[in-house]
Amino acid sequence: MVSLRRIASRRFSTVASLPICSADQHMDSNIKFQNLSKVLKIPYDERQMLHEINFFNHNRKPTPLSLHKLTQALTYNQHLPIEKRLIHNAQFLHNELSVRIAGVISLLDQMPYGLNLMPSVRIIRGWYYDSFVDLRSFGLIATERDQQRFTRMLEQIYDRHGSTLTTVCRGVKELKEEFSKNIFKLPIEHIDFSAYLSIHDALDKFYMSRIGLRTLIGHHLELHKQLVEPQHDYIGLVCTKTSPWDITEMAIDSARYMSMRNFGNAPEVKITGNKDLTFPYIPSHLYYILFELLKNSMRAEIEHSKKTKRYPLQPIQVVIAGNCSSSVSSSSSLNVNYNPSNKPHECEDVSIKVSDMGGGIPRSQLANVWSYLYTTSSTDLTATDAPDFDRETAPLAGLGVGLPLSKLYARYLGGEVQLASMEGYGTDAYVHLDCKSDKLENLL
Repeated sequence: MVSLRRIASRRFSTVASLPICSADQHMDSNIKFQNLSKVLKIPYDERQMLHEINFFNHNRKPTPLSLHKLTQALTYNQHLPIEKRLIHNAQFLHNELSVRIAGVISLLDQMPYGLNLMPSVRIIRGWYYDSFVDLRSFGLIATERDQQRFTRMLEQIYDRHGSTLTTVCRGVKELKEEFSKNIFKLPIEHIDFSAYLSIHDALDKFYMSRIGLRTLIGHHLELHKQLVEPQHDYIGLVCTKTSPWDITEMAIDSARYMSMRNFGNAPEVKITGNKDLTFPYIPSHLYYILFELLKNSMRAEIEHSKKTKRYPLQPIQVVIAGNCSSSVSSSSSLNVNYNPSNKPHECEDVSIKVSDMGGGIPRSQLANVWSYLYTTSSTDLTATDAPDFDRETAPLAGLGVGLPLSKLYARYLGGEVQLASMEGYGTDAYVHLDCKSDKLENLL
């Protein structure tokens, strides 16, 4: 791999390599873009697209949504035909996605310590640029035919970014190799990356933006599918009666399967608490969080038992607490005007605890589990292009980013994930999810 200095001095041949001006440079951005594009001989349409990215990034702000607003995407204005409501939703997304993607491009250009220059990160930047071009090249959405074409384009955009997580992890690995070979000249395992907090913060912002984009696009696509094949209690991605108990059971099955595949064994999991609890949420987000926590607990229990020769494996305990109760009828669908304020018994949080006896984490290392730069994973990323998180399945495991991403998925709608560990004994993981569906997206 070439050095950071050589990469930085290389003249990129595509428009995807050009930086976006910062806020204090915005006044003279036109002159800078004109001069730069003349030097690199960028076609006019590409120069114009750069101007649009710059304009959206500095003059438009994303509109944070809540679960309530997501469920109202097609259920408001009931007097209008469903086709008209779909057109209104597509018109909103046309602008909103442009604003958000322009912001992501800016984030990628400003990744610190040369991460923005890593080949895999440039690939991702190119994907977002292509998606911005697709959106801005699409004309006005005024008819049902326009709306259908727009939805097909969103499907392509959704699929284009399917392997972003694995590609970002590859980019981080490329940066660590650069540090190892050309800066510190030490093996990667001998370098303390904990001091590079700005990289962690930048990746937090990027991943949170990605969660928001995937949610908006996935929600729209699911709404379309449900017009043909309605799903009970679902409005797009949102299940108005999400059952933490049911989601936990699904996550247990997946985590035990992976544990059996990797270790040939898997501890049992016992669930206690409120089995009848339901609340409005995005089930795929909760599934991801619980899957990651259970997978880590199973691995800790197996490795600790092997180390201490303690058999049989100790069961993992899951406790579900909360008294949320949605008042939405069992016939909830796109034709029901769902209103979360109708809930008779509103509580603040749904809380889930995952406890293991896997030996715990030393207090000095506890912060590392939330870092994107710290991983014991040996996953080969060179040939990994599988989708990391689609609308039905869990993300690709073994990348070493599961816990920090779990925290982001919880925080996206006002929740939190916390760890409490006792070294030599085990770890308790706490998931807190906001019961109310009026919390706006956390866009960092």
